[in-house]
Amino acid sequence: MKNLMILAMLTLVCVVACDRPASKSVPAEEANEGTFDSPQEKTYTLAGRPFAEAIVKQDYAAAYQMLHPVVKRRLTLAQFIAAHNQARVDYFVPASTEKAYVAETDPAILSGRVDPKAEQIDKASAAMAIARQVGDVPSDIPIAIRRAALTAALYDRDPEDSDCRCAYLNYLLVEENGQYSIAHWFYRWHDMLD
Repeated sequence: MKNLMILAMLTLVCVVACDRPASKSVPAEEANEGTFDSPQEKTYTLAGRPFAEAIVKQDYAAAYQMLHPVVKRRLTLAQFIAAHNQARVDYFVPASTEKAYVAETDPAILSGRVDPKAEQIDKASAAMAIARQVGDVPSDIPIAIRRAALTAALYDRDPEDSDCRCAYLNYLLVEENGQYSIAHWFYRWHDMLD
């Protein structure tokens, strides 16, 4: 019964019209003013933003080039395009977006694993953070190269419009041999935790 109540609540949250989400998003005019929590966060944010920008512009070829080689070996450009076209059907075609920002850098969360020795409430909290920030990362993406989970808010119209809908493009930034790339992405609806 408890699981059904949680599922019903999450379903309800997914269809609620969004207010402008409260987030760590950095307005464009502040991006060059050092408003990041750390130099590392600024590096990750600036390295990861082009991926979300390319997706919103439907420049899938450019976005595909930003993928990690492991991802490209299992996914063709045509499959990549088809996945994002399906997301536009499942969600909406974005009319506007906010700049992507770093949502998570905690290695424990980026690992996608919950500590089995943790207290029950900590396990639940970690599982929720993993689901919201990194999703179900394929096991062939080494944990050691995972650097940050980024998020970009997408809107179906002007975010100032009280009836706008909001979804998020979440993705995992990795670093290997001094190069940043994207190793995983997924879409999710705006909810009451945003």
